[in-house]
Amino acid sequence: MSDERFIKVRFEEGETGWAEDLGGGLARISNIPFSGDHNIDDIVKLEPAGDGWLRVKEIVSRRYPVRETIWFDQTGQYYLMQSVMSLLQGRVEGGVSPTPADSKKKGSQPRPGFMMVACTKHVNPVLLAEAVGIPHKKLKQKVHTEMERHEEPERRRDREA
Repeated sequence: MSDERFIKVRFEEGETGWAEDLGGGLARISNIPFSGDHNIDDIVKLEPAGDGWLRVKEIVSRRYPVRETIWFDQTGQYYLMQSVMSLLQGRVEGGVSPTPADSKKKGSQPRPGFMMVACTKHVNPVLLAEAVGIPHKKLKQKVHTEMERHEEPERRRDREA
């Protein structure tokens, strides 16, 4: 990013990304991190990391409490998910594009791509991906744990009682 408002910050050990400098030690995260509790569009307080980097100290304000990795096999699936999430006021960023099998290499297998999805707690990106035709064996295994992770504490207590 060439805009001077954007700075490189450390999200977690081994992961850096972009944030918009808001002044006063605050920044808005500009991409969907792979790790940590923070997400795109979070307003965060920064602190020096001691090695020349700024790192996220705490989240001041959160826009998207849900972050999920969705695996896909065809590039069109990424664009479909991006369109649907845009309608639901969520965000999608590409991680890695799918790679077809190399016909010149014996035993070569296609590799799926993955996208990072950020959304409100009212959207389950795993179920949404399945609904728009992104089948993946990992999706069904994660549905219940993801729903439980994002449900209200009161609903969780009622369900467990």
